[in-house]
Formats: sequence, C-alpha cells, structure tokens
Amino acid sequence: MIKGVIFDPAHLFMKSDRAWEYCCKKFNLTKKDLLELRKELIKPAKEGKLSKDELLIKLSNYFNIDLTNMQKELEIGGRMFDFNNKVLDLIKQIDKSKYKIGLISNTTELFASLHDEGNLYNQFENVILSFEVKALKPNKVIYKKMLQKLNLKSDECVYIDVKERNIQTAQELGMKTILFKNIEQLKEDLNKYNLI
Repeated sequence: MIKGVIFDPAHLFMKSDRAWEYCCKKFNLTKKDLLELRKELIKPAKEGKLSKDELLIKLSNYFNIDLTNMQKELEIGGRMFDFNNKVLDLIKQIDKSKYKIGLISNTTELFASLHDEGNLYNQFENVILSFEVKALKPNKVIYKKMLQKLNLKSDECVYIDVKERNIQTAQELGMKTILFKNIEQLKEDLNKYNLI
C-alpha cells in the first residue's frame, strides 16, 4: 500500500535553465566553461564539501568580483528559476492526511537558501537536501535518508523524477516510480496509484 510520495524538483516543477543562461551571458561563459564550473565548484557544494560562505567566496574569486556583487548576482539568478505551477497544483491535490510527501534535491546550501526565500521547501513536509546528507542522487544513501525521515518502507513509496538513472536507483531499492514526461502523463500515473 502506498503511504508516501517523493519528488525531485529539478525539471519536474523547477527549472534552472534561465538562471544558468543568465550566468553565462553575465560572465561571458561558454557551455564548456559552465560545465567546468559546475564540476569544480557546484558539485562539491552539492555534496556538502563546501559551505554556503565557502562557495560564495570561491564563486567570487572565480568571477573576479567582490562578495557583495557576487551575492547580488546570485539573488538575480535565483529569481530566474522557473516553476511549473501546474505540477505544483497537481502535487497539492495529493491528500496529505493519507500520504506523506517528500522532496529530495541535489542542491547547494547557497542555492537552497535562495529557494527557501521563495518558500519552495515549505510546500513539502519532508525535505532532504544533498548538501545536508553529503550524498547526491543517484546514490542510495539520499533515498534511504528520505525513507528514514518518512518512517516508511521503500515499497510503500512512489518516487517521481525526470532522470532515468535516479528512477533506476529508486526501483533497485523497491520503490514504485514515475518517470516524468509531461503534466498529462504525471496526472495519469498519479491516478493509476490512486494518489489524486
């Protein structure tokens, strides 16, 4: 019996493409530069190896601008995240008196603080952020932390994501899964599990 529904926000209901495009344009980065930046600084921060302040300093040094202006640029970029309100509205239809709702996100402490200002995480009663548990999806550790937080067994949960590798890990742990393609398909799959 399903008792919990777990979401990954990236590309499901939150897209960062515009923010990264702004970063590339503002700092004259190529796609290759951006990939390198994400590999060298963002990934370690998502793994909890760099604090919010450490990442801010490293980004400031990387772009050769002072901390105050770096913070301002991040805030501008943070406001450029696009949210799919249709998906968020669909999530709100899930009866929270019957199902525990969770969110797992690969993110940095710095980016999480920007999302928190927009009350993204307040919409979910159970949130696991990669930098806090020092594990990135598709590492099984982050999924197991969510199961512990929900106090549920894997076969009692449905995991929803846009990435097949993340879905595969959830399936290996015994979760039911939904690979998100579009809002209509998500609605059908949620109905299939009697979640809405």
